[in-house]
Amino acid sequence: LRIDMQTGINVPAGTAPQCMLRFSDDGGHRWSNQRIAAVGPTGATAQRVKFNRLGSTRLNSGLDRIFELSSADAFGVALIGAELDAA
Repeated sequence: LRIDMQTGINVPAGTAPQCMLRFSDDGGHRWSNQRIAAVGPTGATAQRVKFNRLGSTRLNSGLDRIFELSSADAFGVALIGAELDAA
């Protein structure tokens, strides 16, 4: 899963912000463990936020996979898009 988001802007000096991803395959009743990815320090505006090896889910089962992206760090956020590679 690749998250296209603004990175490296409005990041407090000396910090390395991260975002967390978890997912649910049953409509949000149970969630996976969190996975962490770096968002990038100030100036790292070309940083890719990417999560690999997320496993698989049954498509069209009525409860397709739901993703939740969060962070506890203080930085400006602008989500642009996301792309899931179903290789």
